[in-house]
Amino acid sequence: MAVSDVLQGTKGTPKLRTWGKPKTLKLLFILIVTCVAVNIIMQYEYVMTISITRTRESIMNNLLKGYIPGPYTKVEPEQMNRKNASAGVLVYEHDEKGFQNEQLKLKNASAGVLVYEQKGFQNGDNNTLEIDDKTIAIGGAITTRKVKELTAKFMASRLPLFIRLLPSFCKTASKGFSYHFYLAYDYDDPYLTLPNSPSMFIKIFNAAVVKLCPSGVPVRLHLVRCSHSGKPAWAQTDAMWEAYLDNMPFFYRVNDDSVLLTEGWSEVFTETLSKYTPPYVGVVGPTHIGGNLKILTYDFTHKTHQDIFGIYYPRLFTDVCADDWITSVYGPNRTTKLEDIKLKHTRERGTRYKVHFGVRRKLQATIASNKKLLNRYIEYRNSTHPTKNPKRQKIISMSLYSNDTASLIGAVRNAQLTPVIFPGWTARFYIQKTFGILNHDAIPQNVIRKLQLLGAQILYVDNQATEFLPELLPYLVSDDSTVERFIVRNVTFRLTDREFTTVEEWTKSKRTFHCIRDHPSHKAPIIPDLIGGVNSGIKTFFSGSWFAYLGQDFLKNLWENYMDHFYCHDSFTCESQPQSFPFVTPREGDTFIGQTYDGYHQPFDDKYVATLRKARKVPDCLKRKIKGSDMYTDIC
Repeated sequence: MAVSDVLQGTKGTPKLRTWGKPKTLKLLFILIVTCVAVNIIMQYEYVMTISITRTRESIMNNLLKGYIPGPYTKVEPEQMNRKNASAGVLVYEHDEKGFQNEQLKLKNASAGVLVYEQKGFQNGDNNTLEIDDKTIAIGGAITTRKVKELTAKFMASRLPLFIRLLPSFCKTASKGFSYHFYLAYDYDDPYLTLPNSPSMFIKIFNAAVVKLCPSGVPVRLHLVRCSHSGKPAWAQTDAMWEAYLDNMPFFYRVNDDSVLLTEGWSEVFTETLSKYTPPYVGVVGPTHIGGNLKILTYDFTHKTHQDIFGIYYPRLFTDVCADDWITSVYGPNRTTKLEDIKLKHTRERGTRYKVHFGVRRKLQATIASNKKLLNRYIEYRNSTHPTKNPKRQKIISMSLYSNDTASLIGAVRNAQLTPVIFPGWTARFYIQKTFGILNHDAIPQNVIRKLQLLGAQILYVDNQATEFLPELLPYLVSDDSTVERFIVRNVTFRLTDREFTTVEEWTKSKRTFHCIRDHPSHKAPIIPDLIGGVNSGIKTFFSGSWFAYLGQDFLKNLWENYMDHFYCHDSFTCESQPQSFPFVTPREGDTFIGQTYDGYHQPFDDKYVATLRKARKVPDCLKRKIKGSDMYTDIC
């Protein structure tokens, strides 16, 4: 050590100079920070090790489909306006709060799984939607395209909605009715996608209503943000779907630049719809100035319209031809243009979207297909419905655990179809009740409410009491003593008449289990979500809860041990699979039982349709033995 670097302390002990003290403190600080960081990393690795271990255990327990749960984030209601993924939209509403759903009944405790049946809604808030038979949803698309330098200050003087539609509505609205505007806009709208713009738009709308509309006429605005752009018919459909989920009884589709010219349209439209046979199955509309005078360019319908078709306008129509479709699908006997009710289409902003005329080539085929749905619904309405025995239920059991469009709209569609296609049966949806941590997507309350209004049962499963995959929850139906017979289905399927015929034939066979193989890819003996059972028979095979036996290769073991008790309808593998029987009704086009659909009722993957078209027909799978003889008849 150099002499110049030390001072002599007492008794000649060398001592560091004081100018090195700040540097020493800096080094000490770095050392402390490093130690803390290392400690945090070690704790994180420990936690992750435990998490990975638990994850591996859960993966080992994924016994049916190899499903690996993904990360989900719980969002409290007060943290969002309202996200309704059923239409891929954000819905902004003025002063609407949700329903509380706590009237629950414990069921199926024998299975070691807590299941709650939702009996109804408690309305703890007087500010919820008030809906009666004189409530009308006015739906349409809006855009701020081609409006230069739009600001909140000049909105009321520049947008067609405030210049044309709203003033004319206020002049023609009727006391005794309440009105809800459902206006849909594109995700890339120049103004409405800006921060705080929707709330500002609502304030301006409400101010205009106070100024223009007579007192005593309730008017409410719902803004719907679409996930697409430049497709007005899609936007109109999204708006009407939100109104449908809110259980609006009547729907009036107009444009934002329309001018309503006649008072009393509310009474005339609703009364005219009620006079159809069956009531409300049809469409009415005004006599309009401008546009194609041979069709209803503007339409007024009942919620029955979406009960029948599952959507307001088919997804084929992005802009034009939707009005052609709704006029033609109901035909002259169920389409009424009222001469005394007039409307003017100003078109003062011109065409604000790209027109796709190519869809006209598919218009007639779409009309023909949808007329079958209409006729099937009318047949149902005119028929005598079987009486349901609450102690001997027939259940279509499904799990609803995802809020993606295909699942939510699929659930609603199957609830719509159940009474029409499966008379005497009831749709049931198992939903994970979010006590504490949310393991799966939250299901929007308006969807749950609509399912119940359509006659479906909602059963909640306590997510803290079970680690079973949500795909397995429909099998809980086998532990319900009030259920006589059930089938398990996926919400993305669609119930069909052909499927009902197969189930009825299985019922007559008196066998305990049913399975369906209706596509070349259906090669396994039992296809998940295409199985049925009789609870009394199941209890003779399994002691205690059937759910307790759900483990690795459950369906495979079920087949190997009990195949003699199966009745399977098979289209392609009847030569190799035992207990196989041909279908009693022919296939409709390129459809098959177990086909998955997207949120707009289109086949999810065209490759399955292509495979079906190319598949070789198996003669033995297309024949039915004639009763009392050794003869067979072709049914293809």
